[in-house]
Amino acid sequence: MEGVILKRGNRFIMEVEVEGGVYDCHCPTTGRIGSIVFRNISCLLSKSNDTRELSC
Repeated sequence: MEGVILKRGNRFIMEVEVEGGVYDCHCPTTGRIGSIVFRNISCLLSKSNDTRELSC
C-alpha cells in the first residue's frame, strides 16, 4: 500500500499517513540514511503479522 512519511520519530519508527489515517510504522533500516529529510515523502508499506504494526 502507499503512504506518505510525515516524520521519522526515531531510528525504528516513522509516522506515516495512509488512506487518511496516521500510523506509527516500523522502519527496517535502523541506521542513518544519509541527509534525507523525512517529511512528506511517498513510501510503500506492507502489513506485518502483528495487527498493531505496518512496515515502511
